[in-house]
Amino acid sequence: MLSGLAGMERAHLSMVERSGRIPTLYTIWRIADALDMRPSELVALIEEEMEKDIS
Repeated sequence: MLSGLAGMERAHLSMVERSGRIPTLYTIWRIADALDMRPSELVALIEEEMEKDIS
């Protein structure tokens, strides 16, 4: 599970995923590391998804 790879509680990650919590830079870093990507890549993917939602 992603939460285990990122060293996070499942409930915390779930809240981040559902926009119930705003992730810190440290949290973004940990999630990106667990996904084997750079934090900037993760943020770029998030931006793309947000732009789709706005359009």
